[in-house]
Amino acid sequence: MEQSPNFLKPETPVSAKPPHLSMSHWLVSVLAIIAAVCFFLVSYAYGLWPFGDLISPLPAISPKPTPQIARAYSNDQFGFSIDLPDSWQGYTVNQIKEDIYDITGQTTTNSGVVDSVQIIELHHPQETAQNPREDIPIMIFTLEQWMHIHNEEWSVGAAPIPPTLLGQNSQWIMALPARYNFDYKPGWEEVDQLVHTLKAFEPQGGTLSERSDVSNWKTYTNTQYGFEFRYPGDIFQSVLNENKELKNPSGVQLVDISGNFNNIFISIYSSPLDPSENIDGSPLKSLDSKKLGGKDAFGYSYGDAGCLQYRVKSSYNDSQSIEMTFLSCSGADWTSGDVLVVNDDQKLLDLILSTFKFTK
Repeated sequence: MEQSPNFLKPETPVSAKPPHLSMSHWLVSVLAIIAAVCFFLVSYAYGLWPFGDLISPLPAISPKPTPQIARAYSNDQFGFSIDLPDSWQGYTVNQIKEDIYDITGQTTTNSGVVDSVQIIELHHPQETAQNPREDIPIMIFTLEQWMHIHNEEWSVGAAPIPPTLLGQNSQWIMALPARYNFDYKPGWEEVDQLVHTLKAFEPQGGTLSERSDVSNWKTYTNTQYGFEFRYPGDIFQSVLNENKELKNPSGVQLVDISGNFNNIFISIYSSPLDPSENIDGSPLKSLDSKKLGGKDAFGYSYGDAGCLQYRVKSSYNDSQSIEMTFLSCSGADWTSGDVLVVNDDQKLLDLILSTFKFTK
């Protein structure tokens, strides 16, 4: 009887035994592969590959340029610093005020103005009226002011959004004005990087009388007349070497170091020091006894409430005298407590005078 095929258990085919490769065959194969790889790499590296670009090289990625930081603007009064690159050497500083408005409707007088905020502007040295550049604006709020801003009770500026917080210490809030760079002036990209280098630290007192460390102060040096002195750079920011002729009395005003409402002038007069010189009815020698570069000097106040001067006069040589003048002029914008008036701080004046020295 003929049997049916068994589909569940098919016959297992017998596989042929693979041929045996000798060690010499394996060695030849490996060497051939290595040679092919080397040929490919060398041909591609030297541009000799005959079959075109099989691999497209990745485009080079250029890192985002970062300003080379060389110095920092430091403000000890409010307690913050900003890194500045070499291209900002010679920058100037301006301090202005901007009104703060009550936006709750509770203030109905003075057009809703409830306070003002200080704004410190750093101006690029290449900025001119014909070639404007983006400034670095830093708003300085008190903690109370910022609380009202944060709670959307007060507003500053025309933008419908609040300023951006940059840093704070125990007394002040540093912030960036909203949409400050929407004018896209030249340099706005760099300023956008620099404002975020702001570092906050504790301020050194409101009147500066507590200062005793002058190591971080700037130094003015005059090699022609042989003297130098230090001064706080957060008060006096701009240095103008004038060499301006003076006529009454005759002499030359060498330098004007200026800041917000404050200036330091150094003048050389063409006459020797006269201790008996009459100053508002009093001889010079009867006024404040001071030292200037180790020499005896005389100090006295001069001017009115709008422009106050404190002058320190000493002998330069046998035929000339030298005078250091501290000038504080308020103009119409002077509000008590808004700015530092150097003439009101005799301790600070004496500290600056103590750094003065003759170098020849």
